[in-house]
Amino acid sequence: VIDNNGLSSAGHILQVVSMVTTTEDDITALTWTDTGLTLNITPTAVGNKILVLISQNVEWSRSAASSVGAIRAYRDSTLILNTGSATNMYGANATGATSTFIRTQINLNYLDTVPGSWSSGAINYHVEVIPTATSNSLQATVQKNNMPSTITLMEVAA
Repeated sequence: VIDNNGLSSAGHILQVVSMVTTTEDDITALTWTDTGLTLNITPTAVGNKILVLISQNVEWSRSAASSVGAIRAYRDSTLILNTGSATNMYGANATGATSTFIRTQINLNYLDTVPGSWSSGAINYHVEVIPTATSNSLQATVQKNNMPSTITLMEVAA
């Protein structure tokens, strides 16, 4: 909302950008891998807030033992959200030769601040996942069966 002086009131939404991906991808390497959720926003002022809303579809699966992994999000190269290291953060536990899988929609929300170092141009936000081990065919499948994942960025006036 813009007032009579051309200024926005604190807390008002200035702009919204969003994207959806349904591209399925199997991630088997024990490295952080981009999920396809990536979006740019060009803020209007330093100090404004960016409300980051992420809904990531992921399935962790393994032919034996536990199926677990982790997820994180970045603003450009700065880590802003992290479920932890690649240890039992999300997953299904099992013993012996039992196959396991867990399919979930992970929702991450974060209120970011446009950094003082920003002067102009787009800021990129993106999501990565990692399986916790490469043994027993552990993998993360994002957008399994083309289920949608979304990222929405809202600039909020400071």
